[in-house]
Amino acid sequence: MDRKKILLVIGFVVAVIVFGWLLYILFFQPSGPADVNVNDNVNGVLPQPISGNISVIENRNENVSLPDFGNTIDLTAPTDIARGGLTNVVDYGDQAVQDFTAGPGDAVFYNKDASQFFRLDGTRAVPLSDQKFFNVESVTWAQNLDKAIMEYPDGSNIIYDFTTERQITLPHELTDFSFNSNGESIAGKWFGDTDDENWLMVGDANGSNFQLVEPLGDRGHNVEVAHSPNDQVIALVREPVDANTQSVLPIGVYGENFKSFNVDGLKFESEWSPVGNALLYNVTTADNNYNPELWLTTGDTQTLGTSHLNLQLNTRAEKCAFSSSGTSIYCAESTNLPRGSGLYPELARGLPDAFFRIDLNSGQKIPLAIPVGSQTAYTAESVFLSGDESQLFFVDEITGRLHSIRLK
Repeated sequence: MDRKKILLVIGFVVAVIVFGWLLYILFFQPSGPADVNVNDNVNGVLPQPISGNISVIENRNENVSLPDFGNTIDLTAPTDIARGGLTNVVDYGDQAVQDFTAGPGDAVFYNKDASQFFRLDGTRAVPLSDQKFFNVESVTWAQNLDKAIMEYPDGSNIIYDFTTERQITLPHELTDFSFNSNGESIAGKWFGDTDDENWLMVGDANGSNFQLVEPLGDRGHNVEVAHSPNDQVIALVREPVDANTQSVLPIGVYGENFKSFNVDGLKFESEWSPVGNALLYNVTTADNNYNPELWLTTGDTQTLGTSHLNLQLNTRAEKCAFSSSGTSIYCAESTNLPRGSGLYPELARGLPDAFFRIDLNSGQKIPLAIPVGSQTAYTAESVFLSGDESQLFFVDEITGRLHSIRLK
């Protein structure tokens, strides 16, 4: 055998060994650290991300073995429990729901046709109250779901306590509300007749003791009002640094300006982790065709924004939900996003979604479900995890109907 043939044989053997090693790493090696440090997550403490990327596990064949599930998944046959492929959807009636949310022990929503609020009892909707609330435009729920702030098209606002059945009227000038963790305090934006009268405010949930926190001026549209679960932060102010960068400034309940941090991209939108030690956010960049990119940063008010983890999902934070421990994130991601959908979300309206789970312990993006059912396709407007984490609820963007995917 001449030298050329010997080299070809050696090259072939090396290629086979390398290919086999890659298959083992991708599909059979036990999940281990990727771009995040592993810890025991005692008391809900998140692993600290290193600036970088989540690794991606993909369903590349009709039958694949995923590390998360430990068995072979047939992508051609729907399952009742999410295993990475086609998954049967659970329906909750034909009526549209509004402002659905799920908490530790309940799931609630408003039905505009009935002009009432309901909670889920299995697959049945049970009225939260006999009280009728007509033509509610938007609802902000307290964390334990016993109170809600209702905003109406004419600008009027009320707080309703479903436990005491007490109703309190709020000033027309207030909007964009958020409850603190125990539901006893609220924050909101006050818009007066001039920019000088625009303020970020806090007050008691009984409608009293409102105080000025931070002047908004003409930048009210750049302020996200959202209590962090640890109640240290009540709002995030975003300001442009340059054409591709934004600065995010956390504002405290007493007007503290905590340490700001920069994010690369435009259209910053965010959601807090369950215990307030991480911020899930989306931005959009020219490098990604101005589509939404999902990122995570962890830390307290002094270290938040020090490191950033790319979660490898082109979706928005509102289409995601944290597990109670904060170590998993469940998200819906639209397929074949058109260019510019990060700047103009309506461009993605009606596109079918697939669902994924981000495992922050192993640093992997894992396929969860491709929903199938009575509709041709499903587009999640918002995503919520049930209290026992056995179901992933989502409201369809087109029909407004409530559905879920079984996780257990």
